[in-house]
Amino acid sequence: MKNKLLNNLGLKIAALILAFIVWFIVVNINDPNITKTVTGVPVTLTNTAYLESQSLSSQLGPTGTVSVTIRGRRSIVEPMTKDDITAVADLTQIVNIDATPIMVPVSVTAGGVARTDLTVTPGNIAITVENMLSQEYIVKATTGDTRPTVKIFEVGELTADPESITISGPESLIRIIDRVVAPVDVSHLVADTELATTFMIYDKNGNPLSESQLASLRFSGTEASGNAVSVYVDLWRVVSDIALNAQVSGTPASGYYVSEIKTTPTTVTLTGNTAAMALLEHNGYKLTIPSELLDVTGKTEAFTEKIDLSTLLPDGLRLAENVSSNINVRVEILAMNTKALDIPMTSVEQRNLGEGLAVVFPTEKYRVIIQALDEQLESLSENMVRASIDLNGMDAGSYDNVPLTIELPSGYTLVSPVNVSLQIAKVVENTSDSSGAEGVPEP
Repeated sequence: MKNKLLNNLGLKIAALILAFIVWFIVVNINDPNITKTVTGVPVTLTNTAYLESQSLSSQLGPTGTVSVTIRGRRSIVEPMTKDDITAVADLTQIVNIDATPIMVPVSVTAGGVARTDLTVTPGNIAITVENMLSQEYIVKATTGDTRPTVKIFEVGELTADPESITISGPESLIRIIDRVVAPVDVSHLVADTELATTFMIYDKNGNPLSESQLASLRFSGTEASGNAVSVYVDLWRVVSDIALNAQVSGTPASGYYVSEIKTTPTTVTLTGNTAAMALLEHNGYKLTIPSELLDVTGKTEAFTEKIDLSTLLPDGLRLAENVSSNINVRVEILAMNTKALDIPMTSVEQRNLGEGLAVVFPTEKYRVIIQALDEQLESLSENMVRASIDLNGMDAGSYDNVPLTIELPSGYTLVSPVNVSLQIAKVVENTSDSSGAEGVPEP
């Protein structure tokens, strides 16, 4: 019996067929055939040179995508997305170039799926054809919101390579291009560096071009293919506390002289390249304001000039980030045999101040102009000036032009009266304060 079974060819074939049937049933139960439709599959135009050789350019119509129905095993079809499908429209297959709209057949492929198991909807896609236009654009390098993390550096200069590119494409698209930008991240830099990046194209509304718009453009002038560029970043050193040295020109009116030149602020922070910083160091880290900007010819009183520092800086040097370019220069002009002193308000004696009141002065100092012989002026100092203020009858509130009483030693004369502004506030007792403070002014 055993030999009959082993030697029976027909039985063997029947067993093989039965095994195949069992396998087929198992496979179809565990991995059946399914159908799936993927929408929004982008279409790419191919063989664009066919139209470009005729000085024509093409763009996809407003849709630019198709739907693809896939048939096959669940294990293959189910995980598929639009990224797994390639849809192309071959321009050499244009149905009728004189039609409106112009239609091109769409063919699709998907890995692991036979073409016969793919159905594309729609089968033809609309394109627009128009004259091709070429235009050159400067590539503007930018750091965006990034800054060097190391605070002693700032980005000095950015140089894109190439500095310009020629863009060719549909005339209507070329005419809305506003700028070409090459962004780089400089936050990690501590030395001059060349960075690789890709440029971005913006329209006149400030929006970046879409992928479909970019696909219809051709670029020339770049060494690498596509939109790759390089940007050389030149880092500049930042130096603070640069003194401002102002000079004047001309001569005041007869009997007057320039007593003081004061800048606000007195120092600034600059950044510059190596050569400019070396020159600044050679000059003692001082920045001189040209005398022709401060002409005192014939003047008899003080004046203030607003100066834009950015217009005075040499090549390779600029104001550091967030530093205002405007400064004020105050030129004090006094009569001969006079001297100006700035006296602290804290030295003013307050007389007849009402009980429960406190005085607040909005300025820290007041100015007095004193006349005397030259030899007496040389020895004049702040502690020789005594000032007092009479607050009799003043209640809480703000006051302007309140006179100070100025007392000077013999031989010295006050040139003009001194008036100040002040605010008087009620003192509020702070009962919860255990530190021993008597109270604070009530605003």
